Amino acid sequence: ITNMRKLLYALIACVAFCVQSCQESLEDKAEREAKEYTKSFCPTPTVNYTRTDSVVFYKSTKSYTYYCSFSDAFDNEEIVNKNKQAIHEGIHKMLTDNPGLKSYKEAGFKFVYIVHSTKEPTKILYQDSFSFTK
Repeated sequence: ITNMRKLLYALIACVAFCVQSCQESLEDKAEREAKEYTKSFCPTPTVNYTRTDSVVFYKSTKSYTYYCSFSDAFDNEEIVNKNKQAIHEGIHKMLTDNPGLKSYKEAGFKFVYIVHSTKEPTKILYQDSFSFTK
């Protein structure tokens, strides 16, 4: 009987957890995942002169927003302006090829990138947004 009770309690806990996770809207999930990513990984290590400082999901605009910084050679407005098209194409490809974002893209979420200077943190060097609705 004791084992049956334990099994019953475990089953009830599992059902309660499943019900809660099934009730989470896609917007709530995006908001939670953005917070978890930021808490666990940000700021990320700098790779190719770029670091992700934080990720935020804004429910009101359905925008998944990446706040990043350029450093070293890329922390230069002139260089960024000369490479805007290449940066845009690179980010677009990365978003397109990411299967983990499929449900967000299908739901019409927008992906925004705001990139600041490492030397001058209030200066925005690059800003862009991407939508994948048909």
